[in-house]
Amino acid sequence: MYVWCAKDQRTALTDAKLDKPIAKRNCANPVAMDFALGQRVGVDGTPAVYAADGTQLGGYLSPADMLARLDRAAARAAVAAR
Repeated sequence: MYVWCAKDQRTALTDAKLDKPIAKRNCANPVAMDFALGQRVGVDGTPAVYAADGTQLGGYLSPADMLARLDRAAARAAVAAR
């Protein structure tokens, strides 16, 4: 958490990796906020990939499977735009 709150996150992360002390600071935790947002909208795992229309395309997929799902989403969008 202290790395997130550091004025210079890059340096703080490097220091943390080198077991150097990091100044203790508190701030809003962006990871916790993003996690809470995901929970509110129904994301239950990562990665979670969504099309522009809000359809969940899936999580981790092979490139061929992702391409197929993207193609289907594009076809749905084309039909909807007519």
